[in-house]
Amino acid sequence: MIPINKHKLLFYSRIAGLILSIFFLLYFMFRESALRYAFKAISRKALTSRNIQISVSDLKFNGLKTLVFSDLLIVSAKDTLFCADSMRVNPRLSVLFGSKRLRSFYLNNAKVNIKAEYLWRAEGIFFKVNSDTANVLTASKDEANIDFANLIYSLINKATSLIPARVDVLNTKVIYTNANLFTEFYCESFHFKSRHYAASLFFRDNKDKQKIMLEGTIDTRNRNFNLVLRKIEGKTFLVPYIEPRWDARLGFDSLSMSFHYSKIKNGKITLDGSAYAVNFFVKQKAVSPYNVLFKKGSINFNILAGSNFLELDSSSLLSFNGFSFNPYLRFEKENKVHLKIAIPRKDFVASTLFDALPEGLFTSFKGLKTTGDLSYRLFFDVDFGNPDNLIFISEMKNKGMRIQHFGNANLRMLNDTFTHQVFDKGELVREIFVSPSNPSYLKLEDISPLLRYCVLTSEDGSFFYHNGFNEDAFRSSIITNIKQKRFARGGSTITMQLVKNTFLNRNKTISRKVEEILIVWLIENYRLVSKERMFEVYLNIIEWGPSIYGIKEASEFYFKKSPSALNLSESVFLASIIPSPKRFMYSFKDGVLRESHNSYYQLLIGHMLHRNQIGQSDTFGVNPFISLKGRATDFIKADTIVSNDSLLIDNPFQIIEIFSTPENIE
Repeated sequence: MIPINKHKLLFYSRIAGLILSIFFLLYFMFRESALRYAFKAISRKALTSRNIQISVSDLKFNGLKTLVFSDLLIVSAKDTLFCADSMRVNPRLSVLFGSKRLRSFYLNNAKVNIKAEYLWRAEGIFFKVNSDTANVLTASKDEANIDFANLIYSLINKATSLIPARVDVLNTKVIYTNANLFTEFYCESFHFKSRHYAASLFFRDNKDKQKIMLEGTIDTRNRNFNLVLRKIEGKTFLVPYIEPRWDARLGFDSLSMSFHYSKIKNGKITLDGSAYAVNFFVKQKAVSPYNVLFKKGSINFNILAGSNFLELDSSSLLSFNGFSFNPYLRFEKENKVHLKIAIPRKDFVASTLFDALPEGLFTSFKGLKTTGDLSYRLFFDVDFGNPDNLIFISEMKNKGMRIQHFGNANLRMLNDTFTHQVFDKGELVREIFVSPSNPSYLKLEDISPLLRYCVLTSEDGSFFYHNGFNEDAFRSSIITNIKQKRFARGGSTITMQLVKNTFLNRNKTISRKVEEILIVWLIENYRLVSKERMFEVYLNIIEWGPSIYGIKEASEFYFKKSPSALNLSESVFLASIIPSPKRFMYSFKDGVLRESHNSYYQLLIGHMLHRNQIGQSDTFGVNPFISLKGRATDFIKADTIVSNDSLLIDNPFQIIEIFSTPENIE
């Protein structure tokens, strides 16, 4: 062991103390000048590079290293971006080595003004976009690829790395403006210390002003986060900016959330946690015309992210109003999107589903009482680069469910006499009395079988054989819509069309479509209405032309004859106009049907021959050159032009392809 020289040790310690004393002496002598010099340098750079002016009435040190700003002002052009009466910043010693994290931050009587154009301006007001990010933002949807795992990890780490050990913000206002819309966020107080935070906040937009309390923890060491948000005044907190910006309303009484994230391992990262909301509601015209209320809703989620995918694992549990299921979702992005959605098969008590339906949705089922069980599964898989391989399975099975009492809608109504109301653009335009006592109502046997076969073949080739749904047709319609990148083709069966017209409102919403599917399933699976009766009502109430409803009116309007006397050519024509009855006149040119209808006639008649609905002898003399004799001739003019939105002119045999593909007519 080398002996310690006590005299040398004492000498070196004195030298070190002297050097340290000189350092602190110089630090305190010149720190104010150095601070002002640095502030001026930063101000000059902001002015030259981003045209931002920064000024302060007083700048000084308080204690060893706390910086105190008084009357801080940041201005861009004519707009004040930021102003504060007082701001104190206490950096860590590690700032000398490039760390940006602060020990403490204090702000009082401040105002932040953010405009939408500042965020997206090319040169950047608040930040500059690096080249990699710019490439992602400017690339097309098909070209841009994102490393989801690294993106999530870096965003969380960058955000948490900037959080000081202690934060105190008082009387601070943040205003976001986008065109004529604005959101004002006022922080009465926000305190963060020892991983815990609590805040008293006010929100105001073009519509509402509200106060909320926010509290929770941020544990960056263990990568755990949680928050609880609740409104102080009133019952429901409305998320600001949503209504004036998107004409929608979103709110809740209280919301809590917690999550944990892992480090990246083998290129993957996991996020697991839960969220819980009380009286969560949404109102948006595409969803429902009413407030859709979930009294209680929660999700326990397990998310896996990789270099090119995001996946919600099926161990996740989504619950609302006492009903729960395990959703699965996988989103892959490798040049083209690949999407998978699944709900594993699950048996459940039927009443738990119908009792859990939120207020504002599926009003037809309110009051429905059932016993027994149901089973459901869903599997949807589509590669947008190869949509022809799309897989769609949606299957609900009866496991002993019985209907004890119908809800608002009597699903057996179609068996009785009733009044069908016809709406056009939200207005009641016609009432049709569905009863043999109505002289315009015809029994199925009083309608030409040729017309019946034509309508079935064009609208729903397997109507008498399916249970209300034609999955092959629906799958084909999705593929077509993906390829054309628009809603170009539907997949409704005759049962679905009838239910939509007789039981539901005319609002084109997601909720109405789901409600339609549930009603169809109940009617078909419980044989509440026979197929023959449904088809009879359908032919007597659907629209066949401008203000023309029912086959009797249609036969008189076009041909001045009884529906029982319709020939094959006339029947094919009437079937062809069902998708666009008010635009039937665009099927004609110079008073006669366009030549494009030759293909339509041949295809429709070919399917009917294949099904033995007609014989070869029935096709003699059949051609698309029909002769109109009724009031329809008043709508046909020699100068009739093609309508761009006429399905028949764009593709006169597309209708048959939807529901009468060869596999559906065996």
